[in-house]
Amino acid sequence: MTSFQSSFPVAPSLFKFAQYGKSGAWVSDLMPHTSKIVDQISFIKSMHTEQINPHPAQTFALTGFQLAGRPSLGAWISYGLGSVNKNLPSFIVHGLGRPQWRDQPLYDRLWGSGFPHLVIRE
Repeated sequence: MTSFQSSFPVAPSLFKFAQYGKSGAWVSDLMPHTSKIVDQISFIKSMHTEQINPHPAQTFALTGFQLAGRPSLGAWISYGLGSVNKNLPSFIVHGLGRPQWRDQPLYDRLWGSGFPHLVIRE
């Protein structure tokens, strides 16, 4: 925000949104399959952050903390639900398709199990 702005301007979406299902969930026309199953999935509407920068806000959305190093949402789900098969991981992350983003440690914080110094042995 600059010194002459009293608020952040908000641009409207370029895409159409509509309500679907019994829940009336708002879904973009970019996700036609999701619009058919809105009553079968969960939407998190209670999360907010004070961060205006994308990286801390993204880290907060995926780990619950603005600073890196905490377990990701996938890691917490794996911890709570366990693995279906002891020989397979309970969740995996596909690498980013853009060559310039591969090997970027900034994005590793979004998918990791956190607390790398802890070793759990069975």
